Amino acid sequence: MPPEDAAKGSAEQGSVLKKVGKALLYFIVFAVAVPVGVGLLRGIPAASILSLIAAALLLQAGAPAFAEVFGLNPPAVIFTMACFALGMVLAIREACEGLALSSVRVQKWIDSMKQKTEKYPQIEKYGPVSCTLIAWIPGIGLYGTPIISWILQWKKIISTFFTVLGFVIASIFVLFFMSYLSVFIEIFVIVGMIGVVIFAVTSMLSMVFTFTMPQILASLRDRRFVILTLLANFVLVPLVAYLITRFPGLPQDYGTGLLIMASAGGATFLLKYAKGAKGNPDRVGGLMILPSIVTIAFMPLVLPLLSPAAFPDPVRIALPLVVLLLIPLALALFARSRYEEATTRRAPLVTKLSAVGLGMVFVGFLGAVIFGFFIGKAQLNPGLFLSWAILAAILLLFIAFGIGYLLGGPVEADRRVLGMGTGLRNLAAAVAVGGLCFLQPSGGKIIHTAPNTNIITMVVVTGLIGIILFTYLGKYLAKKST
Repeated sequence: MPPEDAAKGSAEQGSVLKKVGKALLYFIVFAVAVPVGVGLLRGIPAASILSLIAAALLLQAGAPAFAEVFGLNPPAVIFTMACFALGMVLAIREACEGLALSSVRVQKWIDSMKQKTEKYPQIEKYGPVSCTLIAWIPGIGLYGTPIISWILQWKKIISTFFTVLGFVIASIFVLFFMSYLSVFIEIFVIVGMIGVVIFAVTSMLSMVFTFTMPQILASLRDRRFVILTLLANFVLVPLVAYLITRFPGLPQDYGTGLLIMASAGGATFLLKYAKGAKGNPDRVGGLMILPSIVTIAFMPLVLPLLSPAAFPDPVRIALPLVVLLLIPLALALFARSRYEEATTRRAPLVTKLSAVGLGMVFVGFLGAVIFGFFIGKAQLNPGLFLSWAILAAILLLFIAFGIGYLLGGPVEADRRVLGMGTGLRNLAAAVAVGGLCFLQPSGGKIIHTAPNTNIITMVVVTGLIGIILFTYLGKYLAKKST
């Protein structure tokens, strides 16, 4: 290589390194040092400012959602986000300019873009102002806007100003949104409670409409199997759950949710899972309907004994079970015996409504958990994921399946269906008790008085784990039998 070319290459490499160094310097000074320094002068811990900066690197304008968690007031958040945006935009612009210096092809492309945009002076004149809106676009945001402004060769100072302005406005919007987050939590909880009503009622209708009366009665003729079913669902599984709740480390309200699930027998989705696991479908009708009827009487009698602090009043437990389960179940059995053809036609629709209701339960209560995490002191507590409650739920479901499987008798298909029926539990009864028996009127409105609403959260999460767990377990058993 000629000495002139080597010297030119060395100079270009030095220019690139200089641009990269300036980019890092801009970020360190404006995005980190300035907000931390000002924060220290105002008595704000550096860890809080750095936590917000780290969140901004990942979430951009969504980082202020964690302001209260980090212990920062709105002025500190807005100032920090403005400094972060300024440092980031300047750093990206410098990095882009360094890229152009290091690549002839990139430089030619930029020159070509400049020639094309010169034909449209309006873009050159008003383009930088649009950075205020571009910074809001998902997928572009703060990181993509300076790249666009550099490609279109908009004036650096003006485009930087409007990009930072758009980012700060977005951050203020997030702060405003978070101030009303408790309203959104209430909306999610209401959605979850409406879902409880829809899911409980339609589950009972769907369960009965799926079978003919002769099929239901035929599945109950094997007295030994019926007795083992009741023994597994209403003696052994609640006993196991009670022992699990005695272990240290499980918060009391999560243990109460686990007891609710354990005392609710009669899996409403059993037919689908039994078929998936290649279980005996002739056993399903009795395994769904009889335990569901027993559950309505069992839960008000047993839950006050297992958890007297949470359930001092059996009537409060019985009321949602009678209204949402027993009455729809009785009406469904009557309609099925009198209008078999009509109920058969309605069965797919009722099943879909049941799925919609269950989706509302999951979205409502779990959505409230997520929103509650953002503000740190919402009605719902994320401690479910910080204790061993998830492990306790998985342990209960596995043991419940094992109990049913071992008591299922000598026929493999019977063992599978009883295992699934014992493991899945009656989610309709559980969410009815966990979601509605803690409602109380207060100040002219209905409030939910469960401790941090963790009881219904535990019920919902355990039900969701069961759906996922037994879906894969059923596939494994089916594959094994094949």
